[in-house]
Amino acid sequence: MLKPHQLAAELEARLGDPTDPDQLFSYENCAGLDARDEFPAAICDQLDGLGLSTYYVPPQYGGALQNYEDLFQLLRTVARRDMTVAVAHGAAYVDAVPTWIAAAPPLALRLGVELVRGHRAERRFRGGGVGDALDMASSPPDPIGPPVAAASPAGYVLTGTTPAAPRTRGGLTGLLARTGDDLMEMSMFLVETERAQLAPPARLHGIRGTDHGSLTLHDTEVAATDLIGTEGSGVELAMKSRQLTWIVDAAVSLGGIDQVLRLALDRVIEDTVYDLRLVDLPQVRRRLTEAYADLLAAEAVALVATRSVQVSTDELAVVGPAATVFLRDRADDLIRLAAELTTDEGRVGKALRDHQTAGAVSGGVRVLRSLAGQLPLLVRTYGQPAPLAPAAALTTDLPELRADQLQLLSRNGSSLMNGLPVAVAELESLANAGVVSHQLAGSAEVVLSVANDLHCQLADAIDPTVALELGKRYSLCFAASACLQVWLRNYADHPKDDLWTGGVWLEACLVRLLGLMRVPPAGLAETVQIAYGRLMPAMVQQLRSGRLLSLFPYPLSEESRP
Repeated sequence: MLKPHQLAAELEARLGDPTDPDQLFSYENCAGLDARDEFPAAICDQLDGLGLSTYYVPPQYGGALQNYEDLFQLLRTVARRDMTVAVAHGAAYVDAVPTWIAAAPPLALRLGVELVRGHRAERRFRGGGVGDALDMASSPPDPIGPPVAAASPAGYVLTGTTPAAPRTRGGLTGLLARTGDDLMEMSMFLVETERAQLAPPARLHGIRGTDHGSLTLHDTEVAATDLIGTEGSGVELAMKSRQLTWIVDAAVSLGGIDQVLRLALDRVIEDTVYDLRLVDLPQVRRRLTEAYADLLAAEAVALVATRSVQVSTDELAVVGPAATVFLRDRADDLIRLAAELTTDEGRVGKALRDHQTAGAVSGGVRVLRSLAGQLPLLVRTYGQPAPLAPAAALTTDLPELRADQLQLLSRNGSSLMNGLPVAVAELESLANAGVVSHQLAGSAEVVLSVANDLHCQLADAIDPTVALELGKRYSLCFAASACLQVWLRNYADHPKDDLWTGGVWLEACLVRLLGLMRVPPAGLAETVQIAYGRLMPAMVQQLRSGRLLSLFPYPLSEESRP
């Protein structure tokens, strides 16, 4: 088992069976917290005790964040149980990223020690809540706009209110403040959380109980050494940080898929209607197999994207948005499907609310616009020679992250997409050698044709109203390329795995992705029936054996089925 999946399996086992109400991190307990809009403090403390916070901190600052795939798989495990907990706990990582990128080592070490220790402060809400919260009537009115940082002999004096966002309960928090006359002259600071007042959290539709609110500072003095990076670099730093924080979004989406797809399968495979098993109904069987293919494709995309953090750092401006758009769309569709197929309205309804709200809070539309805005640049780089997708070779060691390589735009486009022609040719060679079917190779050729046509469209002037749809189509081509590369770089390591042998999962994923693009695969209906027919037994076997539905399954804490 690969190390990231081994870490996830160990965390899963130590958290216990989530269907057992006596377990702290159980579905029942999370439902109760959601109903009360209560922060999952005890569960977050449990995760800290199990060492999750150490994976938010790079090793040079006392943590274990050597591989961003480790972080992704651990947060995916948390999100599979409850997306709210993943967002609430992962907020500490999101908040810390600017410090890892640009802070002076002493400041970063200070935050690292705080996170590894795992201490969570009790919240003091302005205008009510716990403890000695200040009465709003006695507080000066909040300034409009971001906080202002005025120079002082000791450093800066911060005054103002931040925008609402999920907040960490750690002892230190990062925030943007204006350090010049221009609104864009922003700087990032690391301040002690207890020196700011948190407005009572907003009552959100989903991810209820997370500390989603604004911070207010009144003449708060901070030292010059609390400045993260250089003065005036705050906006750029925030944008670069986003290229590392989308990992939390990806984990939330895939974890949500993990949870609801299993619920739907449990019902459909076990239940009957008029003495017929639901799974034997052709339309239901087809839709479930498509959903499993969606899950496997989403997993392949997430693996390549998270490994690209360290392998192709200068391409994250494209990789992050493309992966996020694909994962969010697939998760939304699969959660809705589960709502149609399962009777567990509580868990599925909560998953739907949580995922939709998490996407809105983290700026789902902005992510798509970011990808669409780069499409003209991607046209100019498409077709350039590219390495053999090192991010997809899952057994190779990853280099250390070089944060100085983060770019606001990917000047070289996407090496994953640029390598698509070579990957398709490689698959054709394997088909000629009898390793995979010619139908699979033909479907890969169709994917390449779609990608070529898409880039021809992008070469023309793009109407803004069309750009977003083209961005979504690009994310589907990106996903197909990720699936191809993951299978090509790793199939030799799985000679006895029915899911990998002959490209079973790859063919189903390509057929599914072409269907989402409304393009028929090679062989038309025959290819679709064969691809899904070969995939179904692997899905049922993973489900009945109590293992994670995955390219790399491991035992789950729920009771295994006979």
